[in-house]
Amino acid sequence: MADKNWQAGGKILIPAQAVLCVVATVTPFGGASAVSGNFLPQGYGGSADPAMIWQMLIGGIVIAAFLAAIALWVHSALRKVKRAQLRRNVFISSALNNLSQGVVMTDAQKRIVFCNNRYLEIYGLVRSDIPKNMTGPELLELRRQRGVLDISVEEFYRLAESPEGFVTQQPGGRSVLVKYFGLPNGGSVATHEDCTEQRELSRQLASTKQFLESVLDNVPVCVAAKSIEDGRYIFANRAFERFSRFSRDNIVGKRADEIFRPETTASIEAADQAALGSPEGQYRNEFVVERGSQKRVLSSVRVIARDDRNRPEFLIVLLDDVTDRRSLSEELENTKKFLELVVDNIPVSLIVERVSDGRYLLANRSAETILNRRREDATGLTAADIFNPREAKLIIARDEAAIKKRGLLAEEHPISTKDGLRLFLTRRMTVLDDAGEPQYLIKTHEDVTDRRQTESRMAHMAYHDGLTDLPNRAAFLQALAQMIEACEGTDEEFAVLSVDLDGLKEINDVFGHAVGDKLLIEVAHRIQHTARGGVVARLSGDEFGMIIDGKQPVAGVLLAEQLAETLSSEFLIDGKSVRTGCTTGISVFPHNGSDAASLLANAGAALFRAKAKSRGSISIYEPEMDQQIRDRRVLHQDLSLAIRLPQPRHWNTTW
Repeated sequence: MADKNWQAGGKILIPAQAVLCVVATVTPFGGASAVSGNFLPQGYGGSADPAMIWQMLIGGIVIAAFLAAIALWVHSALRKVKRAQLRRNVFISSALNNLSQGVVMTDAQKRIVFCNNRYLEIYGLVRSDIPKNMTGPELLELRRQRGVLDISVEEFYRLAESPEGFVTQQPGGRSVLVKYFGLPNGGSVATHEDCTEQRELSRQLASTKQFLESVLDNVPVCVAAKSIEDGRYIFANRAFERFSRFSRDNIVGKRADEIFRPETTASIEAADQAALGSPEGQYRNEFVVERGSQKRVLSSVRVIARDDRNRPEFLIVLLDDVTDRRSLSEELENTKKFLELVVDNIPVSLIVERVSDGRYLLANRSAETILNRRREDATGLTAADIFNPREAKLIIARDEAAIKKRGLLAEEHPISTKDGLRLFLTRRMTVLDDAGEPQYLIKTHEDVTDRRQTESRMAHMAYHDGLTDLPNRAAFLQALAQMIEACEGTDEEFAVLSVDLDGLKEINDVFGHAVGDKLLIEVAHRIQHTARGGVVARLSGDEFGMIIDGKQPVAGVLLAEQLAETLSSEFLIDGKSVRTGCTTGISVFPHNGSDAASLLANAGAALFRAKAKSRGSISIYEPEMDQQIRDRRVLHQDLSLAIRLPQPRHWNTTW
């Protein structure tokens, strides 16, 4: 029994002694008396002082409370750090999820620690396809199984690690540019960018360049181009090769003094300087060059090509050998046979008419299209014998005007041919006899129908949207500038509406881009009808612009509400019921801007605010929106910098 009590006393004594040691350390009264024999329990033959015991207990409680406070403080600090880290990670995750590129990050063990939404969208994946601790190679193998990766995993890493990356072809013809970067902590980052449109534009550019070079190569006039910066030739067509008797390889990349004789080089450089100094940006002259034992007279036209900052960049040179043309009158009188041989090789229609009686003396093969008969059958006839009375009257009047001028007269006019009514550029030149009186009238006719139609189409395309045929952004800005000029200095107001079509991307994804394009056409028709004669333009893919006059902003808001109601009605496209809507931003002249760019930008800022509220909203521009946009740009720059900086080693473990 005594043994048991001793054991029990010993068990109680151990924590008591521990507490006593702590108290003796931190309390002023915990000196020698606290560890003297008076404190020993009865089992050791001593007597315990009750006051000392209470002092020990109180000291132990104080120390325990102190240690608990320290533990709570440490715990609270750790929680704050963890919350701050979580907020930072959520912020960065949100930013990465809004990138236009797909992003995948792995740790040093190749486990996927982050994958943004754009990556999933590009390859048709969902979040559940990427379980926890899935590795990069496992994800690539999953893509291979689903048909969105056409190479092996090893080949993927080998190609993606190259500085330029590589392009994968996806189902449906899409192209994705992939780049893979290793991180200092042993992890990696891979970016995936849809470059389908960029590659298509590159192909179109190459095709256009090849087409233009082919056209220039088949032009009978000598054409060359040189860089203004160093004077070296960058292009020469076949006619230029034939004339200079140098191959294109010996021309391109060299200066004139490296190709031609000193006297020829001096003439070329003088003409180049005259073109650069010309206020019209072009220069015409004639000069003589030596071709072996012959001297040839060349007609030169130099045109300055400028860059987007209106700085001279290239010098385009067109050369035409006019030696034979100068002696055409003399050769015409000396030998008709030789003249026919010359004119038959001229690529434009040529007719020679005698002034005294108006009869045609000569016509080349190209003129048969104008005359609607063989050239032999036209010889000796007049315009009245060949053309109908109305056309003959016009032709005779133009011939008489050219003869009276005794110089070159050029004009465009329609002529009936076997292919229908065609537009021709006609040049009339009077040849004088020795007495200085008109003797012959030389007429050339160049069919410019296709050229003018192409120019008209190009002019239309430059200021109209190819899909909806609405004016484009450039045309809208011009109309806006004209509206400002008309209202400046008056009390007139007008509103600029920036209208964003809601849900177009979803419609394209669900029904395809063909349905989306047809929807845009129908939307354009409804907007034009709702605008009631106001200016309507397509500014970008799903953004339209409108100009509405009247009392503002009441008239602008009313039009925006009517437009929202009009577009809310369903569209029936290819048998499919499609619904959409619109969100509108409004700026008012002159309160929200005094120039076209400011008004359109402020309408865009209002649209941004409306989209931030909810789809279908209407927002009027307010000055504080500018500060919000500037803050957003600063945030975007900070995010871009944060993405480029190396990440801490423990960052990946929090995803």
